[in-house]
Amino acid sequence: ITGSYLQKANANEMKSKLEKIGHKAEILNFDDSEYHAVTAGRFKTYDDATSVSRTLSGKGIDNYVHRRK
Repeated sequence: ITGSYLQKANANEMKSKLEKIGHKAEILNFDDSEYHAVTAGRFKTYDDATSVSRTLSGKGIDNYVHRRK
């Protein structure tokens, strides 16, 4: 997750930023929340997700890995 935004326009801005650097970004709403969470993609393994997370952090993009429930 690279951000959670109340304004969808802000979520779209982050999504575009991620797509420009090669990620399959998407906007999700968890548990019917009014917030728009932006992801840098979906990954088969936790290791894959943490690798991308480190890369994003190195580019100055705050993020965290969200595990499915």
